[in-house]
Amino acid sequence: MRPAPMPVVSVAELEGIPEPVTACAECGFLGVRAVSAGEGGIPGVSELMSERHCPRCGYQGLPIELRTRAEYVEFLRELADDAG
Repeated sequence: MRPAPMPVVSVAELEGIPEPVTACAECGFLGVRAVSAGEGGIPGVSELMSERHCPRCGYQGLPIELRTRAEYVEFLRELADDAG
């Protein structure tokens, strides 16, 4: 079972986050990274591909890229609404 989406935060709380914002498409986690060899990635190639791994929920695929922190906050709200 995947964890609940990241909690909704305010734009002010994201002041130090650079734009555009890249996040996990499933849970909204900001710490997505290239797929490692242990996760099925190809060394040297995975870093160049767009596929990312979310260490929080386990998602492996394309991340979501949002132009602004405000768009990221709206994305988190949508995830929370979809979760129930």
